[in-house]
Amino acid sequence: MNATEATASLFGNDGTSGIPKTLSVTDLMAKTKNITYSSDGAPTGTNILSSGPTDYTKDPSSSEADMRLVVLSRMYRAFAKVTVTVNSSVASGNFKLIDTKPVIMSNVPKVTRLYDDDSTYPTISSPLSTNFYTEEIPVSGITLGDKEGVFYMAENIRGTGLATTAQEKNKKDMGPGTGGSLEGCTYLLVRGQYQYPLGGGAYSSPIDVEYKFYLGGDLVTDYNIYRDYHYKLTVNIAGPNSADLRVTITNGNVAVFDDVDNVENTVNFGEEK
Repeated sequence: MNATEATASLFGNDGTSGIPKTLSVTDLMAKTKNITYSSDGAPTGTNILSSGPTDYTKDPSSSEADMRLVVLSRMYRAFAKVTVTVNSSVASGNFKLIDTKPVIMSNVPKVTRLYDDDSTYPTISSPLSTNFYTEEIPVSGITLGDKEGVFYMAENIRGTGLATTAQEKNKKDMGPGTGGSLEGCTYLLVRGQYQYPLGGGAYSSPIDVEYKFYLGGDLVTDYNIYRDYHYKLTVNIAGPNSADLRVTITNGNVAVFDDVDNVENTVNFGEEK
C-alpha cells in the first residue's frame, strides 16, 4: 500500500482501503476522520498527512501502454498546532491560574476532511455539538510566566468578522457567521484568581476571572484556523478589567477600577509548521 492509499484508508468511513479507479471530488470530500481527545487534551491522528488535487497534463504523443506518470504532490499535516503562553504583569502573588484546567479550548472540530478546498468547514449543525466539542478541552503544561502549552486541532474555517478592535472580536454580532454569529468559532479560555489591592496592605477576596480569546489569523477579524499552520498566542494578564469584553468576572467579588489597563496581547498567526 502506498502513502496515498494509506491516507485514504485512514479517512475511509466504511473500513475499506485503497483508491478506486474513478473518484470524484465529491467522493474525496465525503471522506472524513473523527478526532477524539484524551483527558489531558491530546488528540488522536496528529500524524496524519494529506494532500489536495494535483493537476497534470497528458503527453499527447504517449500511448496508454508506454505512459508512466510521476507526480510530486506536497503533503500537509491534517492538524494545526497552537502554542499558548500566559504571562502576568500583576504584582507577585496578586494573580494566579486556577489549579484545575486553567487554560482550555472550546468549539474544537470533532472531524476533519481529506483536504482543504477553501470552503467553510466543519458545517454548523443543530446542536452545535454534532461537529464540535463544546465542552472544555485542556491545554496542558502551562505555568504562569514560564512554561508554554501546546494544543493540536483539526482545521476550523469560519471566515472573517466585522470587528475593528481586539475587544470587539468577542461580540456576538461581530463574528463571521450569519448576523455576526460566533457559533462554531474556536476560542481559548484562561481562568485565574486575582486579589485587588485595597490599600494599607489589604486585599480584596479572590476574584475569579476568565479571559476569552477567539483564535484565527489575527486578534481582530480573522476566525480561520488552517491545517499545517503553527499559531502562537501570548496572553498578558494585567488584572480583572471588567470593562474589557474579553474578561468575565465569575463570582460576586467585584472591585472598583480607577484605571483601565489596555494590555496588548501578541499573536503570531499564519506561520507554516
